[in-house]
Amino acid sequence: MPKRTLVGLFGLLFLLLAGGSAAVAAGRSNDPEGVSEARVVQASAPGIRMAAAIEPGGVLVRKRGVASVTHPATGTYCITPKTRIAMDIDRVVAQVTVEYGQSSGTANLAQIYASAGDCDPGAVEVMTFSDTGSGFEPSDSVAFNLVVP
Repeated sequence: MPKRTLVGLFGLLFLLLAGGSAAVAAGRSNDPEGVSEARVVQASAPGIRMAAAIEPGGVLVRKRGVASVTHPATGTYCITPKTRIAMDIDRVVAQVTVEYGQSSGTANLAQIYASAGDCDPGAVEVMTFSDTGSGFEPSDSVAFNLVVP
């Protein structure tokens, strides 16, 4: 295949993928036009029991093995796995990271809080914080990703 044709095909693929990414991003809770139509999609996470992408305020946008997300207090989120997932929440090593692009501010934290008691038994508790200038405070302006292998 000539180089020119190959370069053209890669260019077309890039445009298709970029357009698809823009379409997926439209309608999120922090859309510049104020549209809030977050749709939960099945996350691609082979070999993972539970995964979630959660936007500020507890908006679930991608999930795998997640039954629900609750938000009992500022900066506190309870992610409950589907009942069919065989998982002892006291023995798993859950991982959480801040999703920078959907979060407000630049100094944010997301942490697992094991056995905190703010969530129902069997749920993973995540706490989020933002730097207010005088220290980190619980915050609802932090998006995060959660993975439970």
